[in-house]
Amino acid sequence: MRGPIRREERRERTLLKLLENTLSYVVYFSAILAILQEFNIDVKGLVAGAGVLGLAVGFGAQSLVKDVISGFFILFEDQFSVGDYVKIGTAEGMVEEIGLRTTKLKNFTGEIFILPNGTISQVVNYSMKNSLAIVM
Repeated sequence: MRGPIRREERRERTLLKLLENTLSYVVYFSAILAILQEFNIDVKGLVAGAGVLGLAVGFGAQSLVKDVISGFFILFEDQFSVGDYVKIGTAEGMVEEIGLRTTKLKNFTGEIFILPNGTISQVVNYSMKNSLAIVM
């Protein structure tokens, strides 16, 4: 309770951002299909072809699949959330955004680090528990 942000709030903010991104992709895809239908283009064949093409691309894009699976487990296990101060490899800063494919960190100088989730192997999360500041 003494921490800056409770775990439930962090998790809620992170999942809301992910839901917002997912919803926007679904809306864009649905809008494109609706526009194509208005121009009397058969979208059934297009959707079936996209499924086959997606399968072929999936085999070729194994790193993308690795990034998405890693991103899912980062969110599922609540390793870090939006607003946490973390160190991932050599990148250190505040988590700005977590997606299924990438994580964005912003350091104190304003630089943005964009890290593919599949490359994240070790995380130091400074926001999980209360920290101790030593001033000399």
